[in-house]
Amino acid sequence: MENININIVPDVDLIAKAQIKLRENGLDLNATFNGILQKIVNEEMSIEELKKLAKPVKQKKPRAESLGIFEGKIWMADDFDEPLEDMKEYME
Repeated sequence: MENININIVPDVDLIAKAQIKLRENGLDLNATFNGILQKIVNEEMSIEELKKLAKPVKQKKPRAESLGIFEGKIWMADDFDEPLEDMKEYME
């Protein structure tokens, strides 16, 4: 069987704690992960069980809708336009 590398972003503390528990029981993370994947493939672990364990995947919002993240973080000074008003004299 060919091995491939996959990138996941686990919680660092969770991985460290899991590795300690696994080592205490003579297991390693790779073997355990492969075992879990095999249970999924063999349908020994239901999708419902996985949903209880996993956080739902958040769907990325389109860029235009996600611009609201700056709401309340950007402010404009009350006198923002005053320098422009002063410049009008020179521009005429």
